[in-house]
Amino acid sequence: MPEVDWSRMKAQELRALAAQNAVVILPIASIEQHGPHLPVMTDTRLGQEVAHRAARMVYDRRPTVVTPVVWSGLSEAGEDMNDLLEDQGGMMHACEAETSMMVACQSDLVDSSGLASLASDDGLGAGFLKAGKASYRWRSFSHITANGVAGNPIRANAEKGEKLIEVSAEALANLIADPA
Repeated sequence: MPEVDWSRMKAQELRALAAQNAVVILPIASIEQHGPHLPVMTDTRLGQEVAHRAARMVYDRRPTVVTPVVWSGLSEAGEDMNDLLEDQGGMMHACEAETSMMVACQSDLVDSSGLASLASDDGLGAGFLKAGKASYRWRSFSHITANGVAGNPIRANAEKGEKLIEVSAEALANLIADPA
């Protein structure tokens, strides 16, 4: 399996990839609270996992390398995930999807002891962050939910998490492989 992690490569290996016109993935994700059951690095860990899997999926068709995650940003969820979710119509926060994905890739960091009490459907509506067509505004998450959870993490499981990671990685790999 080819190495795709930029931080593990030597300068000459990166120069060789540059000479092949390799794609460079720069994952951008947040470090922020994710309720009482997930670590603050949930978004960066999941962004890294999806990027590495996508790079490995597409490498034979298009050499690809993944930089370290830039940890200050807004992560967007893909629509392909929606069919895999039971209680929510899309990615929310510290929810069924994010909790499942963390259970699949790093279960030792998930505290599942009180998941049943964390469900929140306090309406992480489209207007929470959006300000116009392409702008976002900062809002404290406490405006939405007191416990930091929007969604229902009790529905989380490793199998679902694996499927969510894979569908995300496949979507990114298809984008990289698309000549258009």
